[in-house]
Amino acid sequence: MNIERITKILEFDDGSLPDINFDFNGEECVSNAYLYIQNLSSQLVGSNAYYWSKSKQSEIPILFGENPALRHIEGEAESFHVLFGGIKSNSGKKVPDLGVYVLSSDYISLDYKMGKCWNNEAVIGLFEIMAEFESLSKNTSISHEGNIFEQEGELISAYTSWKKI
Repeated sequence: MNIERITKILEFDDGSLPDINFDFNGEECVSNAYLYIQNLSSQLVGSNAYYWSKSKQSEIPILFGENPALRHIEGEAESFHVLFGGIKSNSGKKVPDLGVYVLSSDYISLDYKMGKCWNNEAVIGLFEIMAEFESLSKNTSISHEGNIFEQEGELISAYTSWKKI
């Protein structure tokens, strides 16, 4: 496992927002994943987080402490994106802000801004979050896309090696 290499592919900010996708393959785990990441966070970043209400045909503000993923599972909310800040993993490692995109009841994506805020501690904290998400379903598939500095699935490979330690 090469945490330093993963740090290198995350630390150069090219302006993109790469994604780490979690497909729970039919199991409705998204509300639990949303609640988990929210519990590790201290705030929502930005002031315009909302979801589109299908019944009210209007934008509904997303407040920190609520779980709008439940509204999505119920069919009330369209897919939505929020940005969490002040994240600390279960072991207390600081993780840079992570975007959470709720796409369906069994599919959620984390996005991140690349930059100097990524260090070895942050990468391990991210891996801890990924492990919790993965544990929500025995059928979880994880993919990483959009980081032009990554070669041949390095992040997922390093994560898999880290889990074995």
